[in-house]
Amino acid sequence: MQQTPASPKNASNAGSYSIYRTCIEQVMQGSERLPSLPAITLEIRNAIADNNVTHKQLAELIANDPSLCILIMRYVSSPIYLTQEQPRTIEEAIRLLGIAGLDRVVMLHSLKSLFIFRNRSLKQLFDLTWKRLTLKACIAEHLAKKLNYKPADEVLISSLLSEAGTLAILSALTNIKDIPDEVTYLKLCRQYSKSLGLIILKKWNLGGQYSEVIEKSGVWTSGTSNSYTPLELTDIVNLALYHGVALFRPNNTLPDLDSLDMYKKLPAALKHCNEKGLLRLVTDHTTDIAKASKVLH
Repeated sequence: MQQTPASPKNASNAGSYSIYRTCIEQVMQGSERLPSLPAITLEIRNAIADNNVTHKQLAELIANDPSLCILIMRYVSSPIYLTQEQPRTIEEAIRLLGIAGLDRVVMLHSLKSLFIFRNRSLKQLFDLTWKRLTLKACIAEHLAKKLNYKPADEVLISSLLSEAGTLAILSALTNIKDIPDEVTYLKLCRQYSKSLGLIILKKWNLGGQYSEVIEKSGVWTSGTSNSYTPLELTDIVNLALYHGVALFRPNNTLPDLDSLDMYKKLPAALKHCNEKGLLRLVTDHTTDIAKASKVLH
């Protein structure tokens, strides 16, 4: 059967996609073009690793990054931390966060600040992506709290880092003249996000559970779980991913939630779903989740 020649528009789209793929694959072969963690982030993380560091010393170091100071104060004053008395200084905020919590907020700040784009189209794609990722991360943290998984903010940063490759794809396309539209970008994400995410975590000297979360992201079922299998970090992140996709894209092709491993592991009291098959544990709290997400914008 004779094939119909591609229309000029389709041929152009195919050519553009090939250019995007080439650009991303070149970055994967040599990660020099991927952003490195800021020097201030490395300083803070090195200080955090010192068992003798004081809250005062950390506060003095963090004061060198005003935008990080603002994020920390917004973070500890948000619905994420329900405290009777709001912290007034960075030192008080660090005391509330704890050292491990501070480390995660620093990584959150770094993740966003690494990807700043001058190109308007890239910035629009980033803003849309960041909004989706922060919503997903706050769903994950909300679930962690309801499931009594500790520390809950570890789930938040794990959720964000699980899509480091999604953001890195935009960075790889910085020098491309014709920026992909959203549909093409999502197609590139499906093809390259995981591989690129693992590369960038290695560059940042992060791995372990974060790499495992990337590898298992979107893997809905293994066929070996039941109600007696404990929920893991990856399950909570995937539950958040599932609901994030469902809320952002109503016309999705997600499998039924009650058929998935992560749902089967939930306590019976928390398995109640709404008419759309989503956990009421999430849908009944979307206002609070959205407020928490806005803090991270």
